[in-house]
Amino acid sequence: MRTQKYKFRLTEKKRAELFNIVNDCTNSRQQITRAEILLEVDNLYYFSCELRPQDIIATRCGVSTTTVYKVSKKYMEEGLQSAVSRKKREKQPVTPILTTEKEAEIIALASREPPEGYKRWTLRLLEKSAREHGIAEHISDTTIGRILKKHKMSLVKVRHIIDAITI
Repeated sequence: MRTQKYKFRLTEKKRAELFNIVNDCTNSRQQITRAEILLEVDNLYYFSCELRPQDIIATRCGVSTTTVYKVSKKYMEEGLQSAVSRKKREKQPVTPILTTEKEAEIIALASREPPEGYKRWTLRLLEKSAREHGIAEHISDTTIGRILKKHKMSLVKVRHIIDAITI
């Protein structure tokens, strides 16, 4: 177990800021918990007992001692806002490979009869056909499987739909 390496006293201004975070209902539960941890570390700075202060703080806040350690460390190294708030994303989220229109085209393609010489659709055959029809230049069979799963479809269901239409 880590020793309490990061001890600090909060200024009145920072303490008031943390109380505002705890009492403001618009903050996330994670922010409130981190603010409570910092307030507890400040309260137990001069507290002496048999247990380690980190154990007491962890019990009171309902977190692990590692969380207490990490929040205290982040406060000491990077400041209050960094310790309480989440880190901003460094990279932008990945844009989706296909739009909803392209997904609809793939589902429509899967709902058609398979090409000549094939009894049923496979994911790789759908991948090849999607490229040939110009739906997507770069698409994998895994992506097509995810699209079908997202729309609660499978190649077995598609086959039953085709059979029902042809009968």
